Amino acid sequence: MPKIDNRTSHHKHKHLKLSIELVPSTSWYTNLRTQVGRETWDKIRKSTYKKYGNICGICGAKSRLNCHEMWEYDDNRHIQTLVGFIALCNLCHHVKHIGHAGIQASLQKLDFETVIEHFMRVNSCDRDTFEEHKDMAFDTWKLRSKHKWRIDLGSYDDLTIANLEKDDAQNLDEVDELMKIHGVGFATADKLRSHGIDSIDKLAKLDLVRQTIVIKNRFDLRRIQLNAKSFLSGEIMKIGNLDVPDKNSKIVYFDIETEPFGERIWMIGYRTRSKFYQLYANTWADEKKILARFLAFLKSLKEPIIISYSTTSFDFYKVYNALERLGLDYRFFGSLKHVDVGSSLLNSYILPINNYRLKEVGKYAGYPFKNDDLDGLAVAMEYANHITTGKKLERKYFEYNKDDVLAIPFIINYFRKYGSD
Repeated sequence: MPKIDNRTSHHKHKHLKLSIELVPSTSWYTNLRTQVGRETWDKIRKSTYKKYGNICGICGAKSRLNCHEMWEYDDNRHIQTLVGFIALCNLCHHVKHIGHAGIQASLQKLDFETVIEHFMRVNSCDRDTFEEHKDMAFDTWKLRSKHKWRIDLGSYDDLTIANLEKDDAQNLDEVDELMKIHGVGFATADKLRSHGIDSIDKLAKLDLVRQTIVIKNRFDLRRIQLNAKSFLSGEIMKIGNLDVPDKNSKIVYFDIETEPFGERIWMIGYRTRSKFYQLYANTWADEKKILARFLAFLKSLKEPIIISYSTTSFDFYKVYNALERLGLDYRFFGSLKHVDVGSSLLNSYILPINNYRLKEVGKYAGYPFKNDDLDGLAVAMEYANHITTGKKLERKYFEYNKDDVLAIPFIINYFRKYGSD
């Protein structure tokens, strides 16, 4: 395969002013930003903004900017080379990182349709062009993610951690350290460092009475400090009661699999007290059938309680919306008592881990997941490949869904036992 410039990697879409760029999964977290000190990155960022006149380098928007790294890929030798930077507005940046945008949308932190509309507006194209370009981008991503890439930072290599003075290296460690704490992202870490809090230890020892730091995310400063204390001690802190029903014959634990960053559902796994069920749509024409069967099962129970895990009620809302879209009884489903174990856990226990995703909490509790190498995106992409090629899904993708369902009552029991000790 010839050398491909990821900025114009799909020949059919070279005319696009704004294109999707997906970094191979085997190269995630190896960008320049993670390998230089904060001071150095700020210089690169500000220089890039100045170069582009403090407007978006693609659409010209005069709004908050992001410094985006541009890469070229040698698909024969598997070398990924950094060739420069461009200033991008938030929407153009979301298009470039459409995978991350989809995840943000699934967590209800971003309107995915707004991102798509921006792509169409900038490129003066229709929805079909977007969908085709997105599919091609993910096809390329999937192929590239099969290989380990050698990262070539080109002329920027002398700025990396390996070439910094020891003091600069220590500063970089401090930058990364704060973001090990659940609830601390780039913006919160910046805010904390601006007040002299540049380590987990300082955060844990912070005198909250004398501080006036305003944290603009889902957690306040006290919660973030408790997260830091738990992280340092390695101990769980109980701050409330796990608001999940006790064992009940009408409880149904469930988990769904959807298309990549979309609305359609192709698998529903669910478990009662004694049995596990799994509904699979071999084609999209089967989606309505599996949802109707799931709905019929729930209706066969008297006032069932449905339980999922996401911290955002993702599975519940996706099923509700799909039922409405397909003309099924979404009102009945919406009337059911639903519990999101992730949300309840977030409000009742502070854990010494970086996030409250099902896999991380399940592993912490000791659940034996069979396929640690899989995540929701990889599973969704494999199903998309099945739809395109007709290739039969391997057993491990069904096991992945089953594990996600069975892990829910396992996690509940673990914390019930912990709370009763």
